[in-house]
Amino acid sequence: MKRVLLATVALLLWGSPPLMADTILTDPLHGTVCSGSGTGCNATEVGGVVPGAFGFGNGGTFGFNSSPAGASGDLTVAVLIPDNVAFTLPTISGTGFSGATTLTAAGGGVDWLNTSKVDLAQFIFGTSANSSPANPQSAFSGPSGTQDPGLTGFFVFTADAGQIGPVNGQSATTTPDFFALSGGLPAGSTVVGFMTQTGGSIISTAPSGQIQAQAVPGPIVGAGLPGLFSALIGLWGLNRRRKRFVA
Repeated sequence: MKRVLLATVALLLWGSPPLMADTILTDPLHGTVCSGSGTGCNATEVGGVVPGAFGFGNGGTFGFNSSPAGASGDLTVAVLIPDNVAFTLPTISGTGFSGATTLTAAGGGVDWLNTSKVDLAQFIFGTSANSSPANPQSAFSGPSGTQDPGLTGFFVFTADAGQIGPVNGQSATTTPDFFALSGGLPAGSTVVGFMTQTGGSIISTAPSGQIQAQAVPGPIVGAGLPGLFSALIGLWGLNRRRKRFVA
């Protein structure tokens, strides 16, 4: 009986296809916003994006780490600006750039959302671009993908930062390569990265790792010293009226 079982197992193994190694997926990039030169970084996602205070030019920097850590390659930084707002194109500086560098319009300067190139990597690098994970238009358009529900498209601008990495893990509070944009960005703008490998494959920023410029909080009516002074005058007048009624 034992011989029969062994013979059966051997036959099954002999007739089975060889086991293949698991496919190794490229590490997705993840945006992180920093308070200093690659330090004090935070990649916490809020509402499906990484909020970027740098959007209104507070001097903060940003970068890209990966999940898991260790991604490296030639980094292209892409800046997406809604087409229904007035803006001044910022310059980019930081790791890989010799001073302030002008961003270049991608796709011939047309709105990405109004083209047939559904994936952002294909819009920037061409239809043959092989990138992972995907960055479809649906990840950026509409109220769920931006703070600007009235947008109809994005102008895309890019800059090549050259070889960077290996980068830190997604939750790291530092990033070895960091960048800054002069003047900030309009609310709803997005910053992502694409890392080209030696073989031509591209590691993309995960849609949830896109850095989105946040709107400037509006001032509270009556706040500040003038508001405080007016409030004190009002209280003083109310107290005098009360004293008159008591008398």
